[in-house]
Amino acid sequence: MAEQENENTLERSLGLLPALAIGVGTMVGAGVFVFPGLAGGEAGAGANFSFIIAGCIAMLVALCTAELATAMPQSGGGYFFVSRVMGVRLGTLVGLGQTIGLIFATAFYLSGFAEYVLELLAEFDIDIGSPVALLGVGMAVLLLLLNLTGTEKVGQAQNYIVAGLLVILLTLFGYGLLDVFGATGEQRLPEALAPNGVMAILTTTALVFTSFLGFVQIATVAGEVKTPYKTLPQALAGSVLIATAVYVLVVFVTTSLFTAEELSELGETATVDVGRKLVGTVGALGILFAGLLATLSSANASILSASRTVYALGRDKLLPEKSGELHPKYGTPYVALGVVGLPIMASLFIGRLEVLAEVASLLHLILYGLICITLVLCRRRRELWYAPTFRIPLYPVIPILGAVACFGLIALMEALSIYIGIGAIAVSFGWFLYYDRGKEVTAPQPTHIAPEIRRPYILLPVELKGRGEDDLPSFDLLNNFSRLKLFVLGYRMIPEQTSPQQAREQDDGKFTQELERDIEAIPVEGERIEHDLAYTSDAADLLSRYAEEKHCQAILIHSGIQKVDRLVLPLSRPADFGVRLVTVLRELAETRKRPLLLLLLETEEESRWEDDFEAKARTLVARAGLTAEMTVQHAETDNLVEGLTSTLNKSDLVILRETEGTDRHDLLAHLRDDIEAPALVVLEVEEEDA
Repeated sequence: MAEQENENTLERSLGLLPALAIGVGTMVGAGVFVFPGLAGGEAGAGANFSFIIAGCIAMLVALCTAELATAMPQSGGGYFFVSRVMGVRLGTLVGLGQTIGLIFATAFYLSGFAEYVLELLAEFDIDIGSPVALLGVGMAVLLLLLNLTGTEKVGQAQNYIVAGLLVILLTLFGYGLLDVFGATGEQRLPEALAPNGVMAILTTTALVFTSFLGFVQIATVAGEVKTPYKTLPQALAGSVLIATAVYVLVVFVTTSLFTAEELSELGETATVDVGRKLVGTVGALGILFAGLLATLSSANASILSASRTVYALGRDKLLPEKSGELHPKYGTPYVALGVVGLPIMASLFIGRLEVLAEVASLLHLILYGLICITLVLCRRRRELWYAPTFRIPLYPVIPILGAVACFGLIALMEALSIYIGIGAIAVSFGWFLYYDRGKEVTAPQPTHIAPEIRRPYILLPVELKGRGEDDLPSFDLLNNFSRLKLFVLGYRMIPEQTSPQQAREQDDGKFTQELERDIEAIPVEGERIEHDLAYTSDAADLLSRYAEEKHCQAILIHSGIQKVDRLVLPLSRPADFGVRLVTVLRELAETRKRPLLLLLLETEEESRWEDDFEAKARTLVARAGLTAEMTVQHAETDNLVEGLTSTLNKSDLVILRETEGTDRHDLLAHLRDDIEAPALVVLEVEEEDA
């Protein structure tokens, strides 16, 4: 089974530059040639503010996406985030809506590519008619074949395309910037910053936001990104910054050289006239060639992202499983490419592709708003698997502003676009009712966290004392970890002279009933709970034995019987320890609202801590964005409590490292009966040959 999963997993072959190229290549695509004229005609020089506002909104969503992507670095992007946190219904709507939006956007880009081919030929007095759809279909086939042969090749092609595009744009419009400020002649700055008023700037923001759809496509291919915990935040934020800077440069030069009235007449081809006005025919040809590269890069990145969304839906069985298969030779989702390729080519024969582009923007804005809400839910629920390596600043201001801004922009769109978007959502919901109702999706599996920590199997011991129905223990801590899998061990303490078999024979069933009542009080779904009833005179030995036999990765320890308040995690890999420690620290800080008191405790007098362990612990605290008082103490197992009880119970977090000489029996006995610290992490010593 594991082997099969590995065979059907996408290879991580994209580095930072290809990831940046996917985002930048999609955003600085057809829009950089189409929208300066359209936006300038609507808002004049105020269009610069429209792009800045759109870039700021995109950055809000990009930061939220970066945090979610480092916690869930799998293919599918926004669909994957929403489906894992908000459920299959919204996941289906978002996944299919995202796919439909990308299909429409790709058709728009390919149509623009065909238009630029015809314009370029016209510059050389070559007239072949207007086979826009046929040229678009031909390029669609070539891009689908490129995507079929491997993601790494797509990334390399995207690098070259985007590099060529940026060189042309920055060279030409960099010269234009000098010209506008009078470095090469007369100064030509715009006369008014907002000639058509503030409302024109806001409505133009809704129009041009289509230009910023590309950054989340980086998260869509997160399952193919190398070192995602580091690369994804850099690529997401970096692509938005680069795209915003390029758009402002182009729009500023364009609105400086032409008035709003002139741009309104020039429309989509205004940038060609900018190039011609700056350096003549060479400038026009440069813009046309750059337009070919831009539309090509946008279409290429959109095909890549759309196919990965379909692939993710197929892997989750929300589409037929065939769509989640990989090509046996190239390791690419060949069925998913076919699923998106055919409707892309069909869409090229539909009129008013600009409306379809705005529908793509609308569907993505819904997705972006839900991404922001998803982040808030993840923070509030504190899922055990949620351990992002990047956390946004100014929480919860950024996700709330992002969600409000995204949903607010939809209200400024054309009515026809809104109606078509509603129709796409209705189709997605119909598919959910027909095919996906009742289905579930797997939990996220962050690659930087060991599998046993993603969804741990935890031993929960419950001492049975013959309590009544109204005297149930509290399991409040489990509300924070909704994806735990539990082994509930109900145990009854018996005298040493009584054997477990004798105690079992004397049991009249009341302890079994007590255990069943306790299990019903646990806020975890029934199918994720296993249980057993045991009789023992040595609880510590029983816990140690069951934890080993059942391969449990953690033990939840009681303080008495009334409340479960400590999570004991025996970990062996320092990387896992760091990730989990940061998560625990943040959870504690949210409830304490003050500097934390941390105790690093060694169970032998002779220190076995690594020389720089305390420094590493301080680094983890800083990484969590917290302040903490930290002390290091040492104690033999037999006097673990003596002399340390006060310090232990004042500490917010005890980080206790076992050593080879530690008596597990005594250690567990102390944890169960004496130590009252609210959180406890146990770090095991690795074997010498590990």
